[in-house]
This record gives sequence, structure tokens and C-alpha cells, in this order.
Amino acid sequence: MRESARARGSARLSRFGSIPGRSWVVMSALLALVPLGAARATGLQLGARIGYTDLSGSPFQGADSFQGTEIVGLQIVLPLTRRLAVSVEGEGSSETIDFSTPGESAGSIEDGTVDWSDLALYASARLGLLPPSGPLEVYVGGGAGVHFAELTYKDVSEAVSNALEEKHGTEDSGLEWHGLAGASVGLGQLLSVFAETRYRDVTGEFDRRGWAGYVGLNLRLD
Repeated sequence: MRESARARGSARLSRFGSIPGRSWVVMSALLALVPLGAARATGLQLGARIGYTDLSGSPFQGADSFQGTEIVGLQIVLPLTRRLAVSVEGEGSSETIDFSTPGESAGSIEDGTVDWSDLALYASARLGLLPPSGPLEVYVGGGAGVHFAELTYKDVSEAVSNALEEKHGTEDSGLEWHGLAGASVGLGQLLSVFAETRYRDVTGEFDRRGWAGYVGLNLRLD
């Protein structure tokens, strides 16, 4: 059983790649959209964001909840009309979660930690609510994305770690649906700052949902 679990874990990792490897794919995809957006619309923006999300749910039974998690990411905003835009975002987050699980001997309990990491890629449609004539932009919207999560079990015996890998796995992918609202303020011709909130619902093996808040900076490229 132990070798079988390891073999399945290796097969999954070789098929989907590691979290750092996926991060290069996500960032490359974002950068590849820059010339496309520049060719299609003026006002193209590229920026960075930091955020915080408070999610319900836990990675598996016996583990603490996800709770608050910091987020770091990049985004590209592609204007389609004077009020309608599409944004593409890539972001990553990680957290160490405590858990308790049955140990190797009958009746024993082992306390451990699981390192949870998540890489996500989103696309969102945004509709401006104010006339596009001033520095302030207020918008609402929604969209979807895909998450790639990875679990690493720590501080428990090898037998328990293998049993957890067999039962719960080490990675998962799932879709996210979200609604959003935000505001952006221009700082001259090149820069703008923004604040945004989202309600997120992430499907998959590690279901989680809740609110997220972001602040960030955008650079106008045209």
C-alpha cells in the first residue's frame, strides 16, 4: 500500500508539475497576454496585488480550518470599451495548518502540520459604474478561475504520513467562481492604485469559500 501511494503521488506530480513549476506557467501566460492586449485596446495595465482571504472549510477531517491567508499576485487589465474591461490574474498563497489523526498503534493520536500551497489563475469581467472622465473608477464584476493546491504532511511518523497521502492525496485542482467590487484612483498618466473585494467559491477536493480583499498598483503600458 505504501509503495502504491508513493507511485500514485509521483504520477500526479509528473502529470501536473510542482507548484513552483506551475507558477512559471501562470506568469508566462500573463506576460504573453501583454502584446495581445496592446494590439486590441488602449489603456492596457499591468500590476501587482497583495491580499488577505478568510476561507471556511479545511483540507481534511481532523485538520484546522483554512482561516486567514495572505495572497500575492499579478494582474493584467485589458480594456474592451470605455466601461468594460477584462482582467487576468495569477496569484499564490500558502498556510501551515495543524491537524490530529489516528497514530500507528491502536487508540493513539498524532498531532502534525500540513503545509498547504495554492496557485490560481483567474479571468474576470469588470463593468465601470462611473463616467470614464475622471481619475476615480468604481466597478463591479465576476469571473472564474482554476486552482492548483498541494499538501505536504509534516511532524508525523512516516506510516501516518503515507496513510494520509493514501486517504486524502497530496494535490488537487478545482474551479473558482467569484463576484467582485472595487475602486481605482489614477495617479497621473501612468499609475493607479486600487482596492477590491471578492466573494470566492472554490470547488474540488479541498472545498473552500469566503471573502478576500486586495490592494494593488497598476502601470499603464500604452
